[in-house]
Amino acid sequence: MNRLFLFQAFVIGSLLLMAGCTNEDTGEAFGGPQEGMVSFVPVGSTATRASDTSFDTGDAIGVFASTKADGHLEAKGNYADNAKYLYSSGRFINAGVGVAVPKDVSQVHYYGVYPFTEVSSAQFSFAVNEDQTSFDRYTKSDLCLASAKANPTDVLVPMKFDHVMSRVLVDASGLGLYPGNYRVELMINNGSVKVDLNSQTVVPSSEGGTKYIRMAEDGSNHFKAIVPPQTLSRESAAGWLYIGNERPKAITVTDPLELVSGTSVELKLRKTDNAYYFDYGGTGDSSIPNDDNAGQNPDIGDPTTTIPNIQYVCEVVGSDIIVRLDMTGIQDPTTLEWIRLYGTNNPDQNIWISVDDRPKGFTVYNNVDEADGGIKTDVIFIVDNSGSMSEEANAVARDIISWSQTLVNSGLDVRFACVGYSVSGTINGGIDFTNGTGLATFLNRSSGTGRTMGFSGSNSAALQAAAAAYRVSDECGAMAIRYANANLSFRSGANRIYVNFTDEPNQPNGRQDYSVEFFANQQNWGTSLGTVHTVYSGYSFTERLYYQEFPWKISEYTGGTVFKTDSSFSGVDLNSLPITGALQNSYVIRFHNIGYMVGDGKGHLIKITILSKDRRVRAERIYNVEFVLNNTVTR
Repeated sequence: MNRLFLFQAFVIGSLLLMAGCTNEDTGEAFGGPQEGMVSFVPVGSTATRASDTSFDTGDAIGVFASTKADGHLEAKGNYADNAKYLYSSGRFINAGVGVAVPKDVSQVHYYGVYPFTEVSSAQFSFAVNEDQTSFDRYTKSDLCLASAKANPTDVLVPMKFDHVMSRVLVDASGLGLYPGNYRVELMINNGSVKVDLNSQTVVPSSEGGTKYIRMAEDGSNHFKAIVPPQTLSRESAAGWLYIGNERPKAITVTDPLELVSGTSVELKLRKTDNAYYFDYGGTGDSSIPNDDNAGQNPDIGDPTTTIPNIQYVCEVVGSDIIVRLDMTGIQDPTTLEWIRLYGTNNPDQNIWISVDDRPKGFTVYNNVDEADGGIKTDVIFIVDNSGSMSEEANAVARDIISWSQTLVNSGLDVRFACVGYSVSGTINGGIDFTNGTGLATFLNRSSGTGRTMGFSGSNSAALQAAAAAYRVSDECGAMAIRYANANLSFRSGANRIYVNFTDEPNQPNGRQDYSVEFFANQQNWGTSLGTVHTVYSGYSFTERLYYQEFPWKISEYTGGTVFKTDSSFSGVDLNSLPITGALQNSYVIRFHNIGYMVGDGKGHLIKITILSKDRRVRAERIYNVEFVLNNTVTR
């Protein structure tokens, strides 16, 4: 987590009173302040990284001074060039020649550098110590710069120091290693900086090539080091772990790790299989449990139900990236009740998530609680309008209209679209997304199977033109679903819910891309492309793959529900169908610490496991997902 260092501020007014203190108060060990010489009081951001609260007795700084009106320092020959000062009792006192109080000038500009080094120019190079295991070598890697403008008569000048390096903190407590039996090294590209006192800036330098920084211990199983500001790319080598006499283990960094001037970054040293890596979580939503609290996905044995396709969106929160995962409801196969999900840190936890086998901490919002204010959902009705559907057509339209209004009234953020497909293997009707009223108007234009024939809406011409590219020889719901996916105007991040009404097999006429089996492969139908529910009112038949297929298999492959009835459609109420409960009992799941995966162009395996305490509800599914900021591509 990036944060500014915590520094102890000094009150200038009270410190100025110290000008009249005794030698004992002002550092008699260094001879005390000399008459006519300037001393300096650190104010504001005063800490060295040695104590994080203040400078320590004996800390040395170099002081440069210019009496020019603009305060500019020349390369050399200034009023003061690196005069050495030592810290004692709240101030820096000259340790040698010092800086005399200037005369016959209107003002003077002072520049301070910690730690003191033997340089004579206002532009110089500074390198951190490669071995920072000792207290002295650690704190003297901490470059601090200061500047102050003063009156020429001032003998006690306030000076504010700022850190220009970056501090790296490593927590290795999760490895279970014995303290003192191992050490950590950082591998960095820039081991030094070029300093310009006039601009008070530093530029990282790669002089000398790769540097290996041996970190100081920072308590039990914790380490710290000071390094120049720089960026380590994702999945790059970032260090070495030395355990006893074993061969060193390489450490990679999971995130593109930005080491910022004047800030700390806190890393977790983790292990997966035989690989070690630094995990950087960023500063995100504190309500999401840390991954340290997450448990491994349990073994469920044989599943009793399925997990639906899921919609993912990546969102930036602070310096972290959050994954929001929307998922429709899951039924208890015995009681047919819709289960509530409980996530990390909940004693009733019944869902676990891992990404690339790394357990994730996450929160779960059950939509029935309206905790998330309603899930965005795009519902598409796919309707077989062949002649054999004439008995069902009016009832289907009636129930679609009634059911859509029920969804609107339930508080869901929902829109509706419709696609009709014919006995001749064509897409012969449709309307793009609209509200419940617009859908009812479309379905009431005609009667019977004609209700879903013809195109309506503002982009009806484009929909009709696109339909010409989709054709087989018989009813093919899979083709209609693929047409809808390619041509309707879905909202980014919306759950996509298809409902396919048919009384016929899926008949792709040998085309594998219009087969139900197309939906079995996530490379073809990614998880964010939607869940398909099936209402089948036809006859029993023997399946013949690629020619006469069970249409409800699409639902099985995408995690949707299936409802079977007869051709009369009598007694059918869509409000009682499983899909209604699935939508009204949806879930929103949120986890973080995936920043290093975003935009890497790689697929990442997300495993979701559901196991109720009584083990009646058992399900598991693995998704291959490529994370993209503000959207998610699924494979």
